[in-house]
Amino acid sequence: MRMQCKGGTYYAKVEGHEVMYEGRSVSPGSWVNGVAKSSRNAWRDTWIKRPGSNDWTLAATLRDRSATDNNDEE
Repeated sequence: MRMQCKGGTYYAKVEGHEVMYEGRSVSPGSWVNGVAKSSRNAWRDTWIKRPGSNDWTLAATLRDRSATDNNDEE
C-alpha cells in the first residue's frame, strides 16, 4: 500500500489479513489518518500494488471493480 502526503511517500504492507506499518497492525483508515494527521478517506488516498503486478491502483478503483464484478454474477 502506498500513500502520498505532504511531499512524502509512505508505504504499508499487507501480511496475511493485516496491514502492517512501522511494525504494528493498523487499519487502512487509521494508517491514512495517522500519516496525514487529519481525517482522510483511505479509499481515495491509498494505492495498492497487487502481487505480480508492476502497477499501482487506487483502492477506490479496486472497490468499484469488485462491486461491478459482484453485480455481474447476480
